[in-house]
Amino acid sequence: MLNRLFFTVCFLFSSLLLCSQGFSDNFSDGDFINNPTWVGETSKFQVNSAKQLQLNDASKSSPAYLATTSTAISNATWEFYVHLDFAPSTSNYGQVYLVSDKADLTGSLTGYFVKIGGVSGTVDDVSLYRQNGTTSTLLIDGLDGTAGNDPVDLKIKVTRDSLGKWELFTDLTATGNSYTSEGVSTDNSISQSSFFGVLCTYTSTRFDKFWFDDFNVIGLVYQDTLAPKLLAVNVVNNNTIELDFNENIDTTSAKLISNYTVNKGIGNPASISFLADSSMLQMTFINSFLNGEEYEIEVQNIKDRSGNSMLKDTMEFLYFIPQAAVYRDIVINEIMADPSPQVGLPDAEFIEIYNASNKVFDLNNWTFSDRSTSLKLGTYLLKPGDYLILCSQSSEMAFVTYGKTLALTSFPSLGNSDDDLLLKDDNGNLIDQVFYNDTWYNNSVKKDGGYTLEQINPLKPCTGQNNFRASLDPSGGTPGTQNSVYNTTPDLTPPKLVEVQVLSETTLILMFDETLDEASIDTASYLFSNGDTIVSRSGIKPELSNISLVLSSKLDSGQVVYVSVTGLADCSGNLIENNSTRFALSELAEAGDIVINEVLFNPKTGGSDFVEYYNRSEKIISLKDWQLANYAYDSISNKTSLFKEPFLLYPKEYVVLTKSKNYVVGAYPNAKADRIVEVSSMPSYNDDEGQVYFLDNNNRVIDFFNYTDDMHFPLLSNKEGVTLERVDPNRGTNEQGNFQSASEREGFGTPGYLNSQSFTNTSFDGDFTVDPELFSPDNDGYHDVVNFNYQFNAPGFVANVSIFDRQGRLIKELIKNELLGSKGTFTWDGIKDDGTKANIGIYIIFFEVFNISGDQEIYKKSCVLAGKI
Repeated sequence: MLNRLFFTVCFLFSSLLLCSQGFSDNFSDGDFINNPTWVGETSKFQVNSAKQLQLNDASKSSPAYLATTSTAISNATWEFYVHLDFAPSTSNYGQVYLVSDKADLTGSLTGYFVKIGGVSGTVDDVSLYRQNGTTSTLLIDGLDGTAGNDPVDLKIKVTRDSLGKWELFTDLTATGNSYTSEGVSTDNSISQSSFFGVLCTYTSTRFDKFWFDDFNVIGLVYQDTLAPKLLAVNVVNNNTIELDFNENIDTTSAKLISNYTVNKGIGNPASISFLADSSMLQMTFINSFLNGEEYEIEVQNIKDRSGNSMLKDTMEFLYFIPQAAVYRDIVINEIMADPSPQVGLPDAEFIEIYNASNKVFDLNNWTFSDRSTSLKLGTYLLKPGDYLILCSQSSEMAFVTYGKTLALTSFPSLGNSDDDLLLKDDNGNLIDQVFYNDTWYNNSVKKDGGYTLEQINPLKPCTGQNNFRASLDPSGGTPGTQNSVYNTTPDLTPPKLVEVQVLSETTLILMFDETLDEASIDTASYLFSNGDTIVSRSGIKPELSNISLVLSSKLDSGQVVYVSVTGLADCSGNLIENNSTRFALSELAEAGDIVINEVLFNPKTGGSDFVEYYNRSEKIISLKDWQLANYAYDSISNKTSLFKEPFLLYPKEYVVLTKSKNYVVGAYPNAKADRIVEVSSMPSYNDDEGQVYFLDNNNRVIDFFNYTDDMHFPLLSNKEGVTLERVDPNRGTNEQGNFQSASEREGFGTPGYLNSQSFTNTSFDGDFTVDPELFSPDNDGYHDVVNFNYQFNAPGFVANVSIFDRQGRLIKELIKNELLGSKGTFTWDGIKDDGTKANIGIYIIFFEVFNISGDQEIYKKSCVLAGKI
């Protein structure tokens, strides 16, 4: 009986010619030279005495291969025996190539192979791979341990149907009677085969430990009846392109110029030539392509080497000359830093970039980065006017419906409150930078998440806070399309000097409301009211909206100086107009220099607490690193830093601190917005009672206030949203009667300006006076309380203050055995001891004082409680 069998049977199905082809070889005749002929490194193999193909490499030079002709590929079965006389490893394993387009199995090829072993430990398996060039792709991952024994002895079978469905089997008994499936996979990317073969990889001690036998291959051969296809168009220069087909093509039809036409007036090629690969053509045109223009080539009647002729096919291509990008050619146009809570867009961060130039750019090797992560961009042609969404790979599918996307392998986690975003070209040149923070939203609701920051004018030569705002789109943003805040109206507004920060005796920071022209910073003039001059100046990057100045002489603390700037321009070229801004070197504060002046601790639903301070001293005081606190667990607690940068509070000025400036301005009609500062956090203050502490940068208590709900005007029906106002800044913060409810006439609060209940004790004649003598406690902000002012020439007096009606009945014990200072004020709000409001009429104030020496004085004064009848 012959040990080798070849057979070929052909069938004609419609336009496809399929031929059954296969071979078998059990090496029973003792050679592998004939019928079939195995080629390759024949000196490294032998047929042993057991009539098996065996590796026998005396040179011990791994790897070694043999191959024989095999064209079976469809409805095919491959079956063979393998014996490895060792436990496989990463250095010792076998491969059986079922399909290969080349006989040399050690180099680049196209095919399929079974791998036996090749990993560390006892988990070696039998798996199926596809190979393209030198890259291998796993198709079926066999059961771990199948090839993990020492030795390995098994039979392997692989099947592939006409649709490309593969199945891998192993038989650990090596009999061919007990096959077990290792898995299935579908892959039909390779349709033709030329060779079958074995490849051994081994160390010097394994040079003769591989055995193969009982090869049996049967299957159909695919006959080419398909027309060639155009795969790609590659642009060489402004009048030359290359066409890449999926197979070798016929010379005559390929060189017929009438078979090719390019639109937009380019026409037929002037010349055509084959490249090294006969599946590729190069053609040159008389007319030139325009930079950045898209074209379409029409190809028809091209035949392959089998005579199959293609029908008409078209393909687009883009011609562009790479040009160097300059600053702001491509802009960071939209930022989704905090997608939660979700409003309408996908729950994922993204950045949108926009080509604001008339150039075409390939983004390959450009970088996008924030503070913590820098990422390379892949190849992407960004044309003039194009938007591109940069996002993570996991969120790409969620954004493709919005526009063009480029997924990044590890999209940075953008800072919700602030971040520094940079876009650089492939040479590391800065193309755009956005150093955003959440104040740019200008909306307390939108900054909490779900909305993007959109650029207003992408054509503006610079960026910054004035060129961004929260999206107006109901979905929360406009990825991939024109921004909802888009406005390219030219910037004609000059820059403004809004603040001067004093960093030291000789260093200032001038803060402007927009980005400045860098060159004009060096040419501008800086004039000081004290005659000082500057030693140096520099713009502070990245935004260039601030300028650092170094003075030629030291500032005197407490001295107010004015600075004005001329010749300075913004990035649009607008020159600064008349301006003058004050600054000063701050002075050391002492306890009581700044006092707590107004407190809202029970806001209306949805509102925010606020605390107002008043500088009653003559000092200029910086609040940098000062703290607001409350009192809990028997100590000053929940300290919150207020200002990270210098903030000057000038004499007799107010400042209001709150978490929601919008609420305070909206709730109190006369609020002074320029004196209200929004802070990111504040201690919580209870609605019924609590303590407010104000500490300086050295943790010293500057003032504190013990408040209760009972301090409010008793007849108020609703105390929500009503502030407690300080009556007299010169009286002790916690003196009885020195805080009253804000008047209804002022909207129950006066944030940023003089309190509605303000009354300052002035000098007077005599020891005891009443002011005003007529008062009306109706909370309208006008004479709502009566003040009893006293002054003695010595301290140490104890007082009783009682109030009687005109019938002589005691209605109010205002003060009882209270130790007095040398001067002071008591306040009565018209409320009797029983909690009711006193009637309209005349009242007698009985003021009795005495000391431990027995000295005693009694004063009687009257006042009138008035009201509407």
